[in-house]
Amino acid sequence: MTYDIAVIGGGPAGYNAAEYAAGKGKKVVLFEKGNHLGGVCLNEGCIPTKAMLHSAHLLEKINSADKYGITVDGNVSADYGKIMTRKKKIVRKLVAGVKQKLLKSGVEIVDGLAALDGETEEGKIRIRCNDAEYAATDVLLATGSEPSIPPIEGIGETEYWTSTEALSAPELPKSILIIGGGVIGMEFAGFYSAMGVDVTAGVRECRSQVLPPGQGGLPPYRSRYHRDLRGSARGPRGRAHPPLHRSPTHHRGAGAGDA
Repeated sequence: MTYDIAVIGGGPAGYNAAEYAAGKGKKVVLFEKGNHLGGVCLNEGCIPTKAMLHSAHLLEKINSADKYGITVDGNVSADYGKIMTRKKKIVRKLVAGVKQKLLKSGVEIVDGLAALDGETEEGKIRIRCNDAEYAATDVLLATGSEPSIPPIEGIGETEYWTSTEALSAPELPKSILIIGGGVIGMEFAGFYSAMGVDVTAGVRECRSQVLPPGQGGLPPYRSRYHRDLRGSARGPRGRAHPPLHRSPTHHRGAGAGDA
């Protein structure tokens, strides 16, 4: 099977490039393992976190409705299971939309782990995937990113999460320490705090602020945290939370998304 262009990676860079090339008349094949079209942003990043934050913001608005002259009778609480189910439905719908978009453009999608394997006799680039061989004139590598684990002493001897595990956790933790002051870390800090989890947000970066420069405006929940000089985040009651052993890490950058 010979193609003009082979794209390895189905994230925003890969699938947009594949669609564009196919629209220009090129024969394109795209490889993505595990049906994760849309990449980290859609499956394990900005889209699912925005879906979760929408629920958290709605809960906080309801709880503060009285100051707007609206009385809410009865107990208002969050159902974490339903929030996560909604998040999964949104992700599945958008992944299906990306797939349909690619197929409509004429892109062939191969589900599997692709590997480059030299050249063919015709001088094409050889690609192997699922025990099959493919050839392409050009290859675009768009393999994306994964969470980085900081070199914290003792981290190998304790249980921890990355953002990937946090997005698939079956239940809320009672307390959590988030190491990393970027967008994803602060999004989880806001969500967990709204859900009633005891949150400590630590800043790993050697900076005097939680969100690094260049990441734009502060999210609405940022005002609930006041960073002290030791790098810990103080909760809405102004108390510093005790250190925890379970240390989820959030170091990946995230683009803007909405759900």
